[in-house]
Amino acid sequence: MRGLNSLSAVLLVSWSSPRMLEYPTLLVHGWARAAQVDGSLAWTRVITDSAGQPLGFGRFVGDPRGSWFSWLRQLGVEVHEAQDASDLMTLTRSWGIFRGWDVHDAEGRHVGSLNGKVVVTGENELIGYLDLQERRMVGPSNRCVANFAVKEDTRLELTFTEELPPNPFLRMLLLGCILTLDPNPPCT
Repeated sequence: MRGLNSLSAVLLVSWSSPRMLEYPTLLVHGWARAAQVDGSLAWTRVITDSAGQPLGFGRFVGDPRGSWFSWLRQLGVEVHEAQDASDLMTLTRSWGIFRGWDVHDAEGRHVGSLNGKVVVTGENELIGYLDLQERRMVGPSNRCVANFAVKEDTRLELTFTEELPPNPFLRMLLLGCILTLDPNPPCT
C-alpha cells in the first residue's frame, strides 16, 4: 500500500471493527508519503491487525532532516484510529540532550514517558522496560507484557501478552515504544 491508496484504505475500515488498542497484535508498517485529506503529502505509517486489515496510521510531525540544531526542534508522531481518523495519541520528543518521548492521549492528557528503555506513567510510576535483545517488554514484576519483532519487509509486529492488563493507556505506551524504535521517516 503506497500513497493515497494506503491512507484511503485506512479510512475505509468499517465502524463495526474493534478499536486499534483492542487487538492482540498490531503491525506497524514502514514510512511512506501519503496524501492527506487537505491534499498535502505527509510521512505516515499504516497500522494494521495481524491479517493486514488497516486499523489506523501514524503521521510524522516536524522536519525529518537532521541538522546541528535538530535537538531543539519539536518532533512527534500523531496516531489516528482508522474509523474516522480521530486522534488516538501523540508522541512528542522531549527537548534537550537526553531525548525521551512523552505520550499524550486524544484529549492531550499526559499518559506517560518513554525514557530510553524505561516506560513510566504520567504519575512517574514504573510500567516496565524495553528489552531489545529479547525483543520484548517486561513489566515491573519481570513478566513479559508484550513481544515485538521486525518482519522481513520492515514491518514491526507488536503482540500484547495475557500478562498485560486490558488498560488502553498501558497499550498506548507500549505502542509508543514500538513507534519510537524507528521514529523518523527517510529524509527524501
